[in-house]
Amino acid sequence: ADGASARYTRILDAGCELFYERGFAAVTVNEIGERAGVHGPNVYRHFRSKDVILATLFEDAIDRLVASTSRTCEDPREELELLVRGHIGFVLADRRLAGVMLREERSLAPADKQRVRRREARYAARWVDCLQRCFPNREPDALRTAALTTVGALNSIASWPRDAATRAQLGEEVVTVTLDGLGSLATRSIKD
Repeated sequence: ADGASARYTRILDAGCELFYERGFAAVTVNEIGERAGVHGPNVYRHFRSKDVILATLFEDAIDRLVASTSRTCEDPREELELLVRGHIGFVLADRRLAGVMLREERSLAPADKQRVRRREARYAARWVDCLQRCFPNREPDALRTAALTTVGALNSIASWPRDAATRAQLGEEVVTVTLDGLGSLATRSIKD
């Protein structure tokens, strides 16, 4: 069982690397197996197709993202900072996976896309709820727009330069800019 679990993880990691490097459409199951050190037919013991590998990557990533931002606080602004830090931490910790999520959602099979979007919607709702508590006088549509824009902007960090020495500094700068930007919701209006 331990070997099967390790193979499962290696297959997912290899799929993520290859999808990031070349794009989902340009990768075959055999290439994933080769990168993972698993013979082609054995890949199918874990995943029936590369579509399932991609969907599993998305679902696992969203679950990790939710887990990293699950703490709630009485002070909604403190909670907002935790959301921002958790999301940035996730993206900086696994830029390849975040990059795959950014570029390959269009490649998900229709049923997988629906399932992933439901999970993403629950995550976005968490942001909207927090923003509503931070800015109770704002229109829900404006807060939803702010939440989706913020999450999209934070996801884009995956494509920024890779210098690991600056990751901590970059993370702190992005936290500050993001919180300052969201803080403007208290005084500015978002026009239609």
